[in-house]
Amino acid sequence: MRGLWDMSRPVSSMLTSSRAFLFFLLVAFNSAVFASFSDQTATSLVQKMRDALIHQNYEGTFVYMNGKDMETMHVVHEWTDGRERSHITALSGPAREVHRDDQYLTCIWPEMRSVRKEPIRSRDDFLLPVPLNPASIEAYYQYRLDGEERIAGKTCSLVTIEPLDDYRFGHQYCIEAQTGVPLKVTRMDTSGKVIEQMVFTEISFPASVDQKSFDYQARTEGYDVSHVSLPQEKVEDISFKFNGLPVGFKVKSAMHRPAT
Repeated sequence: MRGLWDMSRPVSSMLTSSRAFLFFLLVAFNSAVFASFSDQTATSLVQKMRDALIHQNYEGTFVYMNGKDMETMHVVHEWTDGRERSHITALSGPAREVHRDDQYLTCIWPEMRSVRKEPIRSRDDFLLPVPLNPASIEAYYQYRLDGEERIAGKTCSLVTIEPLDDYRFGHQYCIEAQTGVPLKVTRMDTSGKVIEQMVFTEISFPASVDQKSFDYQARTEGYDVSHVSLPQEKVEDISFKFNGLPVGFKVKSAMHRPAT
């Protein structure tokens, strides 16, 4: 997760994550009043989730599924003294680890005795794909509560973010009641079919995290270390334009990497 998405999304070639589904049937309520309440509550839960992915300590094991592919990961996340750190270890497939702090994303391949370090441009690169201000996308998505589920022994509230057109993915989060950490994350296509899903099988929220979890330097002494520089970001100077973009879409960034 970056937090959770955190470690899954940016390291998509090694790790990745997403969302889930389960629908709640409503009966004998004033639908207009209930919808208004649900939308408001769903939005506040998503805001709580964004904050939790940065500021909440958590440690656990999750399963990531993409099509027929499935991987099991262990994640440790810490926020202390204004500093955020995460470490993910793959428990299935080839041995590899991903460490992230406020400065670097570090990928480790023990079998190849190889380390790759890449500077981090922005914390938002690792967060789940939810805007800081949900009102900014209300013309394109509908937020709603879809009941509760029990995951990894804990109760979580299902929040569905459903697109109002065929240009966008649907998302669903099962958000743990006390902390705001998502225990299940699902991404769906325009037909509602699940594309990706991340589910915790166990999770805890310690007051403090064992610092040995982040001491990868001792384990990688003598490894081949490569440093990757970020490509130059030039939004204003791109020489091409996109015409006919759907409403709500815009160019956010463009990278310039010289040919080698």
